[in-house]
Amino acid sequence: MKNVKLLIALFFATMAISCNCNKQDKREFSYITGQWDIDIYGIPEYGDQRIATTIEEQDSLLTGFFTDASGETINFDTIEVEEDEITFKFNWRERDVHFVLESDSLEADKMQGKFMMFLKVEAVRKNS
Repeated sequence: MKNVKLLIALFFATMAISCNCNKQDKREFSYITGQWDIDIYGIPEYGDQRIATTIEEQDSLLTGFFTDASGETINFDTIEVEEDEITFKFNWRERDVHFVLESDSLEADKMQGKFMMFLKVEAVRKNS
């Protein structure tokens, strides 16, 4: 009888975990999608850079790209959202780089963060 109770408890625990995983995979990202101007300040050898960024949602995942000051278009390798942080990873000028944007409210039209964990980044949503 103990084994049956243990199996039933294990079954319900597994179901609860799998339900929570499905909820996370189907998050709504409309608060971040759209066009943004992202300023990165003090990049060695390049100075301050503004990147015109487009973020889109495709199949419940965030994708996007930006155009740098030279006119080159670069796709983000990944865009990861975790609570109040959004991490962008990509290859820029032959280097794997990332920046993180943080906000008290992820529905804000302005965010700030760090490029490679030490340079200041500011993002402002463009008016549609």
